[in-house]
Amino acid sequence: MFVFVCAGCGAELTAPLSQVSLPVHARQKYGNGAQLPVLMQSGTFAVDPDPWGGPWRMWDEIDPGEAEARGIYAPVYTLSDSTPGASVIAPGDIRGTRLIPEKRGGACCGLDGADGPNMACEACDLPVATRVDDCSLWQAVRLSSDAVHRIPQDVLRDDPLPLLPNYLFRADRGTFQHTLVRLPAVRSPWLRTMLENLTHGTSADLF
Repeated sequence: MFVFVCAGCGAELTAPLSQVSLPVHARQKYGNGAQLPVLMQSGTFAVDPDPWGGPWRMWDEIDPGEAEARGIYAPVYTLSDSTPGASVIAPGDIRGTRLIPEKRGGACCGLDGADGPNMACEACDLPVATRVDDCSLWQAVRLSSDAVHRIPQDVLRDDPLPLLPNYLFRADRGTFQHTLVRLPAVRSPWLRTMLENLTHGTSADLF
């Protein structure tokens, strides 16, 4: 198990946590106005290897070589320019932080992280995390990889088995696109056609 501490002052910022895999639905959005539950189980964390949240850059601002170096092989509307490697935790596991009011973003029902880190260390005011709880988004706290340190704790934990779905599988459009543009093979004609159909909303039968 691990405890995360502030890189600026060393204050503890989380309860003891066990590392698990990032849920496959972590980047899904659902509906408009729907209140989604907490993404991570209490007592766990997962590392997201990709950047997430603000600041954002438009596709035409990004050199093709830079996009390919980031594993993006087809156009997307915007790319996050935040630091990759955030540790994702349940909001109830955060400690010793406060919200930054001017970083509330433009969300309608909560916080969406669009303006970057919106939580600061109570002890030294260093921005350390981004809380997300707006409608249609999974509730989570993302600890910035460049603002926190992970310290091991000598505690063992038995992780429960994952929940089974209660309905037939349907691909999530956003997750599918997020994965597809990161495949070098997306340059092939048949995959590029699939991506274009996805972008124009002509593949509704798959989602």
